[in-house]
Amino acid sequence: MKLNTVEEFSDLISYDISWRRKEIQTLLNYARVSKGREQIIALRANILMLYAHWEGFIKTATESFLIYIKTNKFIYSQLKDNFLAIKFYSLLKNCEESNRITFHHEAINMIRNECKERMNFDPNNVIKTDSNLSSTILKEILLTLGFEKNYYELKNHLIDTKLLKIRNEVAHGEETYIELKDYEFLYAEVFDILIDFKNRLENMVITKSFQLGK
Repeated sequence: MKLNTVEEFSDLISYDISWRRKEIQTLLNYARVSKGREQIIALRANILMLYAHWEGFIKTATESFLIYIKTNKFIYSQLKDNFLAIKFYSLLKNCEESNRITFHHEAINMIRNECKERMNFDPNNVIKTDSNLSSTILKEILLTLGFEKNYYELKNHLIDTKLLKIRNEVAHGEETYIELKDYEFLYAEVFDILIDFKNRLENMVITKSFQLGK
């Protein structure tokens, strides 16, 4: 897949969040009209799907952003340091494990030379959610993209102890339940984060703030 323009990138992630929200809203509407045991079961299913779309959108939007950068053939030296971290992750890790100065010199030369090259990496291998997208992993994703801080720090408790914890318990077959009003609140909060994340990525592409000097 290639994403050549801002419009193509924006259209893709806008569509992606739209169909996810419609699906979750349909499931929520079913839970609202259900009663008793039926509603309990519906809400357990809702929490599983809410997490699936939480992880799914973050991963899709992030990979689409990286595909846009790669498609437009930016040179590494034009980009901010987070892209160099992506490129040279393995090399830097090997430097940390080696005490040979000759290896370090070779690594420096490689970085100098390859910074002149166009971006060349597999966007699908950069972002790792480990099927467990916690606030800690989200923060790593934000840093990978070049955001300077965890914009969602105030939501860490909600992500970890509401969304992730309850989802894991349900997914592992535990008899865990959530009230309708609590789920409605969680649903609204999660999609507020996703929409904000989408808007930040779009703004980064429009303003080209991923480039040095922007």
